[in-house]
Amino acid sequence: MTTLIDKLIHQKKTRGEAIAVVSDDLSLNWAELCDLSLRTSTGLRERQIARGDRVALLGGNRPAFLVAWFGLANIGAITVSLNTALVGDGLRYAINQSDSRAILIERAIYDTMRADIEPVLVGRTLLVFDDDEDLFARARAMTPDAQCDGEGSDPLTIIYTSGTTGPQIGRAHV
Repeated sequence: MTTLIDKLIHQKKTRGEAIAVVSDDLSLNWAELCDLSLRTSTGLRERQIARGDRVALLGGNRPAFLVAWFGLANIGAITVSLNTALVGDGLRYAINQSDSRAILIERAIYDTMRADIEPVLVGRTLLVFDDDEDLFARARAMTPDAQCDGEGSDPLTIIYTSGTTGPQIGRAHV
């Protein structure tokens, strides 16, 4: 079966110079996206993130989020993608219920949510990055990780929604 990383590497090989991601501040082609993702994978492994680990990911709508997601996927870790508007009990519930082993979070979001997150840090690794350039600079200091040997049917992401089958998930007032 084909994994997400197989697809990413295929895009790098066949469309390497084509633009893959565009934001207000920067763009990445497929080769850059793949390279940064595999390097991020190495950095996450060095922080003891392993296959099957669940990692809560809180970041803005930015390329760093995507690079971190692909990096986690290459390890075989399961990304717990959390809405950055979650607060209080709802945020803590999602982190605890997902059994996240680590929290990978953008600094501006962490600074805002620190009081909500600190009660659930015991036994978890906290990984904070400032912004795209910070995550990318850390990645560039690493060697690219080997491609994972996962299966296409391996769990990849857990997404919490505001459905009605579980506890009410709190949201910030906008």
